[in-house]
This record gives sequence, structure tokens and C-alpha cells, in this order.
Amino acid sequence: MKFEIMKQEDNRLLNRKQYTVKVTDITVTPKREDIWKSFSAKQGLDEKRLIVDTVFNSTGLRDVLVSIKYYDDEASLKRIELKNNLHNWMKLQGQEVPKKEKKKKAKKGKKAKK
Repeated sequence: MKFEIMKQEDNRLLNRKQYTVKVTDITVTPKREDIWKSFSAKQGLDEKRLIVDTVFNSTGLRDVLVSIKYYDDEASLKRIELKNNLHNWMKLQGQEVPKKEKKKKAKKGKKAKK
């Protein structure tokens, strides 16, 4: 798996760097976890602050476009990132994902018959 950085933006407002990366030399579309580990190792980035946002695969091509976000610190990542990306990130870290709380519906009272 080879990575070619197509675009790199430094987003100071959100305390992160945003990468658009083209992944080549693949036979099947790689999992987010594989991209996460390989990209962080090859770029020398901390895995705990890296989010693989989107993976876009065109039909018939052996290239994949990936959107990656690298935060300056974990606190910014947890404060800014979307819930679904944060849950995926927590799974990759081996952390337990909090479950949704179910809302209880209020029971309607019985009407008195006349």
C-alpha cells in the first residue's frame, strides 16, 4: 500500500491538519484500520490523534481517495469530531464505546368511562 498526499491543509481554527491521500498498489479496498495504521507509521504521526474520515473508491480503479484528519491534541479531537467518527476511532483504540440511552415513553393515563 502506497500513499500519495494529494492535498495537505493546516486548519488552525480546528487544531488539525487535513490530508487528502491517494492510496495505490492495492488489490481490494483497504479497511479504515489498515489505512490508519499504515499512514500513521509511514508519516510518523501519533495514532491516537488520527482520524480516517472518508474512503472513496471509484468503480474499476485500483486507487482509493482517503480523507484523513490529524489533530494537535486528543482533547480537540474529542470536542470537535463527529460522533460516528469518534466511535470508529474509539473502536480502533480498543476503548469501549458508550451505548445509546433509550428514552422511555411516557405512558398515557386511562380515560374514565362515563
